[in-house]
Amino acid sequence: MHEGKEDYESEEARQVKGSRESYVLTEENGKTRLDISSEMGEEYYEQMSQAWDRALQKLKQLA
Repeated sequence: MHEGKEDYESEEARQVKGSRESYVLTEENGKTRLDISSEMGEEYYEQMSQAWDRALQKLKQLA
């Protein structure tokens, strides 16, 4: 995303092309469980860790 729009063409977008993230919500003993998996290069770990923190806060707000 860039300026609120999906970005597929920028250099940054092309660098992560083919990377995947998966967020799976399941019910477990009356509670919701969130499992996250990712397939991307190690060079993106720190950047994506920060993005996950923001994404988890958003999911918590929506829940």
